[in-house]
Amino acid sequence: MVRLKLFLLGPPRLELDGAPIKLERRKATALLAYLLVNQQSYSRNSLAALFWPDYDQRRARAALRRTLATLKQARLTPWLQIGREVIGPKPAWPAWIDANHFRQLSRCHKTTPELQASCLASLVEAVALYQADFMAGFVLRGAPEFDTWQRFQAEDLRRSLAEILAQLIHYYQRHDAPATAIQYSQRWLESDPVNEAAHRELMQLYRQSGQRSEALRQYQNCTQILQQKLGAAPARETTALYEQIAQELPDPPHKITIKANLKDQAKPEQPPKSDQLGLASRLHNFPALPHPFIGRQTELAQVAVRLANPTCRLLTLTGPGGIGKTWLAIQAAAAQHLAFTDGVYFVPLASVSSPDFLIPTLAESLKLTLDGGEALLPQLLNLLRQKQILLVADNFEHLVRKANLLNTILEQCPQIKILVTSQERLNLQGEWLFEVKGMDYPSDPAADQLERYGAVALFLQRAYQVSSAFVLAEAEKPALVRICQLMDGNPLGIELAASWVRLLSCREICQEIEQIYASRARLDFLTTPLRDIPKRHQNLRGVFEYSWQLLSNEEKNLFRRLAVFRGGARREAIEWVTGSSLESIVALADKSLLARSSSGRYELHELLRQFAAEKLAELAEEASLVQQRHCFYYAAFLQQRSARLKGATQQETLAEIAREMENIRAAWRWAISRDKIDIFEPGLESLWYFYSMYSGFQEGIEMFGRALACLRSARPGEDEHPSLTLQARILTYLGWFYLRQGLYVQAQDLLEQSISILKQLHDPENLAAPLHHLGILAGEVGEAAEAVRLLQEGLALFRQVNNRWGTAWSLSSLAYHLSELDPRQTGTARALLQESLALYHAIGNKQGIAIALNNLGHIAYQEGDYPAARRLLQESLALRREVGFPRGIAVALNQLGHISSALGDDDICKRYYYEALRIAHDIQTLPLTLEALGGLAMPLAREGKTGRAAELLALVLAHPSSTKETRNRATELLRQLKLDLPGREKARARGINQVSLRELEVLVASILGESNNNNLVI
Repeated sequence: MVRLKLFLLGPPRLELDGAPIKLERRKATALLAYLLVNQQSYSRNSLAALFWPDYDQRRARAALRRTLATLKQARLTPWLQIGREVIGPKPAWPAWIDANHFRQLSRCHKTTPELQASCLASLVEAVALYQADFMAGFVLRGAPEFDTWQRFQAEDLRRSLAEILAQLIHYYQRHDAPATAIQYSQRWLESDPVNEAAHRELMQLYRQSGQRSEALRQYQNCTQILQQKLGAAPARETTALYEQIAQELPDPPHKITIKANLKDQAKPEQPPKSDQLGLASRLHNFPALPHPFIGRQTELAQVAVRLANPTCRLLTLTGPGGIGKTWLAIQAAAAQHLAFTDGVYFVPLASVSSPDFLIPTLAESLKLTLDGGEALLPQLLNLLRQKQILLVADNFEHLVRKANLLNTILEQCPQIKILVTSQERLNLQGEWLFEVKGMDYPSDPAADQLERYGAVALFLQRAYQVSSAFVLAEAEKPALVRICQLMDGNPLGIELAASWVRLLSCREICQEIEQIYASRARLDFLTTPLRDIPKRHQNLRGVFEYSWQLLSNEEKNLFRRLAVFRGGARREAIEWVTGSSLESIVALADKSLLARSSSGRYELHELLRQFAAEKLAELAEEASLVQQRHCFYYAAFLQQRSARLKGATQQETLAEIAREMENIRAAWRWAISRDKIDIFEPGLESLWYFYSMYSGFQEGIEMFGRALACLRSARPGEDEHPSLTLQARILTYLGWFYLRQGLYVQAQDLLEQSISILKQLHDPENLAAPLHHLGILAGEVGEAAEAVRLLQEGLALFRQVNNRWGTAWSLSSLAYHLSELDPRQTGTARALLQESLALYHAIGNKQGIAIALNNLGHIAYQEGDYPAARRLLQESLALRREVGFPRGIAVALNQLGHISSALGDDDICKRYYYEALRIAHDIQTLPLTLEALGGLAMPLAREGKTGRAAELLALVLAHPSSTKETRNRATELLRQLKLDLPGREKARARGINQVSLRELEVLVASILGESNNNNLVI
């Protein structure tokens, strides 16, 4: 069936099967709109009187017949039921009318007082549909009744829009999405600029999101608009709000801050619950955008509709570079955060140099840790199988040959959806495609209300930003429209063109771009995997080239050297690595070649970075020098944070390093490729500490493993002290990572190699650490006496070299294993822990304090003093949560589970074990996973689930990553419960049948599923 579309939200227009139709008579348009919007039949006499009130009935009916003839000539009468006396819409031929569709979508918000997540996509689509007021600019002379009907429709639709916007604003406020709330508040003001309530709402939103200057600027805008349109000043309430913000008074009472209730957490009957810790954002790893999102409302609605469709699980946003795919994906995904209970994760892939790094990058962005001793993909799938997540994979085009990985994830993880941005389609079965085109722009240079077009609004925003003197003169408007047309709405091209307004008028900018476009035959388009690039996009490189020509020599030097940075950089890094001045950095930012984020970082768009890399590659000697300076800077960056990582500013320092990890990885790769890993030697400990704190053991194994291979291949048989010392340190760090994953054989081999080298070198400063680590390993595999000997030896060396942090750590570790070796030594152990605590307090190391408290709690538990043990362990847990140390949190939770189990508090102990199991499983720490599983056996057995309990205990006894302490506890539980293991479990407990990784993963998933079903997750 031929499809008719009638667009009335804005100047009226018609489409028949996608082709525009222009009616010769305005009254033909009005008649069609009247009949199809009202969805009603009318007599010929009433229609004649409505449209031709000054005519007598005969003349009016004749005029109506001529108008119907116009509709017939345009092939529009099939949608009308035309009788001898009555005319109306034909039910069998429904037309699509945007105003009617808007009303249908808007009904959702009227069904309940509070907006529900299920209505969200409908209301977002409704707002996007509302381009302008009903039949804006359409005037029908000599038909006052029609004019009244048109005004009524416009007012009713405008009121509905305001209601929808208000609900969306409050919805996103309640759900901690201020940027989206601001976007809809701005839209409210666009539709009703003199509404002071809307101005105040926007001021409050700016204020609550920390944008005080924007809030104050909004008041100035309000004052100006009211004066221009109404000749009035703002109301007293608006001015009072402005003065309050200007004086930085406290926020008004309705703003609520949720804080953790640590007092409640200390009660044994109430283990900490997630809702006590405040509502955490479900948006993970999302970048801060440098300026507000403009336009794209229709696209946002269309993407929202697709994501809401259960059959759409893989949606790829395609389009050429610079078209705005990333921005659209960020906004669209953010709007979905309530639809995915486990969150929305943004995975930036532009800096992933090889498809081989795709799985580790996904795991890192998802905050998952993979075990280096096993295949990575099965681990990733097992960790994601039960999750309900929206995954945003940004800039996938250079990884297309690994696209099947996404299919595998979708097949194995039924609750996951993936939103991809790519310059080319992935060609996967089940892939939905959405082509991102340029922003909308006027087709007519004389169009009214230019600012409502996204491309024009973006140009103007950027122009006002770079030049306070910029004013869009009436004569310049056609040139501005032409610029947007030449760029075909490409946001990157428009931003670059707008940056030229400081030097050129819009007319001159237009002339320059037209010359570039005319000469594009000699300008090859920026290299991209996308095939068959439309000609209209092939002038973007020309814009880059023109922008390049406008730079001074110093600015050119800076621009091409910026190519070495990945993920952006801070100003001081840019200045040191590139040798450029702040003035040049600011100049590039002013010219839209460099973006400054709200966090103070400067970033290059990936297309511009590739363009800069081309320019840098033309100067091989300079490129090598800049890469080397980049490597030296980030090695020094790590070294300078070594002491701070162990002191009072630990959390802030860890966050600093996390922000620079893309640059650190890039520098590390370059150092290995040039056999210069020794550059990083001063910063090795900081990187090791970072991975340890964030439980990033798998990436640590990969990074340090490559460095070790590089050293050994570059210097076979070398016995030069600096090289051997570096090897020994890397062996120490690798050994620690393997130890923490429960891979004891590999860990022991690496640590013993390190100790052997360092003893030959007589290097007590570096020897202390591997002795300490090997001591911990000995204790975990049940060699308590050897553990104490090694830890005492390491402690003596830490004291000898005056390493206070190492001394405190060794004291704490020694105390723990001394109490395990001989319960009569608890007094000595407590004295060691008090000395450790004193050192940690002096340093300001909260993580260390938490470890010492944990070990004091463990001793109290051994002695049967459960109240003291619980108090100490809960204090340790609170500190570990504050610091953000996943492995440490799991350790404390397991210990608290043991205490609750001993007291017979089965519900509470299960809560502790389940959360410990979830964390340990997520970070792939097998010893802690097995400890939690073993702990769960007792409460399960007391519930009568003896089969499940026996299965868990047999697995713990058989698995090579179980610590001696965990095995002993499992053996004792078997004795207490008097369980007779079935043959398979008995053989397993004796180590005859080994446990496969897959089997363990299935069991853990099953246990966690049971915890979810019984609402026992903390």
